[in-house]
Amino acid sequence: MAEDYPPANYIENGEIKGASVDILKLVWKKLGVPEQPIKIVPWARGYLLVQKKKNTVLFSMSRTKEREHLFKWVGPIFRSRQVIVGLTDSPIKIDSLEDAEKYTIGTIRDDVCENTLISAGFDRKKLHSVTSLEQNISKLLLKRVDLICHSEASIRDVIKMKNQNAPQFKTIFVVTEKGNYYAFHKDSQNDLIRSFQLALDELEPERREILKRSNMTP
Repeated sequence: MAEDYPPANYIENGEIKGASVDILKLVWKKLGVPEQPIKIVPWARGYLLVQKKKNTVLFSMSRTKEREHLFKWVGPIFRSRQVIVGLTDSPIKIDSLEDAEKYTIGTIRDDVCENTLISAGFDRKKLHSVTSLEQNISKLLLKRVDLICHSEASIRDVIKMKNQNAPQFKTIFVVTEKGNYYAFHKDSQNDLIRSFQLALDELEPERREILKRSNMTP
């Protein structure tokens, strides 16, 4: 399972694409196993399912201390910066997370940016939690929220795909930078995890080339 999270993983004209998908297909080929079905699902649904249903994988997931014991991990696939973004004409200035607490912020339900803000003590009433980045961008443009918090690369790609005016948006504050992984159900066999990790490690030149084409950070 994957969320709609370009350029890492997304659906376009009915086809599932993205750097994480391309890398996963190379791993399958390296292991000599057939390609498995991938479903694009809302993040919160996938996050719940991968904890409950055996033989499932969710990607691409930021590896955090809070999540460490919940899954078995293969990666990193890439690194991503989670950022707070506002409109270019906004006077808002943020020098620390505490500065952001007084503003309304659009987030994705149960994703790393939302969880980081909650862990930092943010009032949940200030977080407008939705299921897609497109919803948050629309709410920001309509000034229904002051800011949004999400992956910097994903915000850039969605703006580009929707033909919106990129100069309207600016990064105001970097919340965190994490490695993103394939997160396996915690009962997955260790031999399977080791074989996936070894295959990914052996594909390091190909991984870097795919990420370079997608303007992503290795």
